[in-house]
Amino acid sequence: MCLSYPYRDYSAVQQLVSLDDGDRLVLHDDCPDDWRPGQRVAVLVHGLGGTHNSPYVRRLAEKLNDLGTRTFRLDLRGCGVGEDHSRGGAHGASWPDLAAAVEHVAVLCPDSPTALVGYSLGGALALNLAGELGSGKCGNLTSVFAVCPPLDLLSLGRRFRGFPARIYDRHFCDMMWRHITRRVESMANPPVIDLTRRPRTLRKLDEWVIAPFHGYADVLEYYSHANAGPRLASINIPTRIVLAADDPVIPIEPLEHYPRSSHVEAFITPSGGHVGFVGRPGEDADTRWIDWRVAEWMMDQPEWAVGGVTNTLVAVG
Repeated sequence: MCLSYPYRDYSAVQQLVSLDDGDRLVLHDDCPDDWRPGQRVAVLVHGLGGTHNSPYVRRLAEKLNDLGTRTFRLDLRGCGVGEDHSRGGAHGASWPDLAAAVEHVAVLCPDSPTALVGYSLGGALALNLAGELGSGKCGNLTSVFAVCPPLDLLSLGRRFRGFPARIYDRHFCDMMWRHITRRVESMANPPVIDLTRRPRTLRKLDEWVIAPFHGYADVLEYYSHANAGPRLASINIPTRIVLAADDPVIPIEPLEHYPRSSHVEAFITPSGGHVGFVGRPGEDADTRWIDWRVAEWMMDQPEWAVGGVTNTLVAVG
């Protein structure tokens, strides 16, 4: 099975998720024609600066749809279509928003096992949610897959000091600063945010804007609360983490630092970059092989989803 690009025309049904503070999230519901109640669903969560329309999210949604899985692509708070429905924004500790989305999906699909798939920031939020739940329940959530998640924000900050990561640091900071200032300037009743100082790094953005806006005493308190690593030991549902050793953004060392529950499988690939994972033609149904690893896991029938595969994952002990 191979998809042709560009992507298919947008045909999702938008579902609004109401939050306790009055903001709303947007879920983009892509339902295959042959999907039936009780069959699998997946909630897909983008990374920092992304949306439901990010290429890695769109690719996976289309592939899962082809396999009969109903997908819900989430725009995190203030992102994508959600910009018009929210005064707040997504941040590293906003996993309650994911919980609200998963609960909403359970109302729409009450008997469907639900997988949560997150990329980068979205992956960290998914892990945080699973860890916070412990043995508890959130909708019909049964499993989590996190691709290139940051597990420790202090380690991430240290990585950004070196080359080439500092190039990505500046890129993400500038992108988020433009996003924040544009939203504040366009709101009729904007939240109070100090925009008098322009940060040049994500650490300064977190220190000057994100942490105070979300009620943290300082950036260290925010990072301590948002770190996914310490929650890995509390996860009680099947969970997979995939990192790349050559990721220019996300360090892999925290994966060895934090203990993991027996429900968490971790994989480090030699290459893949940051949410890239491009393989050689002919090894998978197309070269974006991480999509197929998620599809295999989702369907629990690897031989049906892909066939002969050489881009295998080797677990980290």
